[in-house]
Amino acid sequence: MRKFLLLALLYAPAMGWCQNPNPNAALDAYIVEQMELENIPGMATVIVKGGEVVWKKGYGLADVAGNVTVTDSTIFALASVSKLFTGTALMQLAEDGQIDLDGPINAHMPFDVVNPNHPNTPITFRMLMTHTSSIQDNYDVMENYYSEGDPTIPLSELMELYFSPSGADYDAQNNFLTTAPGAAFEYSNIATALAGYLVERVAQMPFDAYCNEHIFDRLCMRSTSWFLAGLDVAQVAKPHTYANGQY
Repeated sequence: MRKFLLLALLYAPAMGWCQNPNPNAALDAYIVEQMELENIPGMATVIVKGGEVVWKKGYGLADVAGNVTVTDSTIFALASVSKLFTGTALMQLAEDGQIDLDGPINAHMPFDVVNPNHPNTPITFRMLMTHTSSIQDNYDVMENYYSEGDPTIPLSELMELYFSPSGADYDAQNNFLTTAPGAAFEYSNIATALAGYLVERVAQMPFDAYCNEHIFDRLCMRSTSWFLAGLDVAQVAKPHTYANGQY
């Protein structure tokens, strides 16, 4: 099985802890109640007022089996919130004049990405970012792309597998919508992975390295990484599911 963690999962910590007391005991009770209702094993909370953190607290467990509590050092997987960082990277390139948001992505690709149902309609950067590219998540093949660990194949290889007509996972019927690019909204994880790959192509550096240099370092996000290899794994909250009364 090919293992690749799609560019939809970023690891980032709760912000630095503060010592301010809980401003409201009722808030504490409400959070605990909601965690029990939604079967959430652990979470970090924060209140920001006037641009400053005025209160925060960790609740529950980051690792149920290991009985590890959530602390100020707990790092959480951001899942699809990570798409904000992919979009930020593309917008930086647009501001620098390196890409045209409404220009065709194929001007920067080593092979053409084309919806075979609409071969004459180009896919643009803006379409990728607004989920209107007509690119569809085909989970018959994408299930093999997800892994609990770090990628074992390059992003470039994954893109060729899925989008190149010669790729092993190319499927003209299921990788694309019947509607034309720009015509309809369809949330797409693989289209966001393509956006990340385009950052690599335009910036001429690995996507994670670009984010480290141009986003995370500038924001002093010292414990944030696209890959587990860049983190202290012991600080990463483990994903949990809840079934039959237990996590």
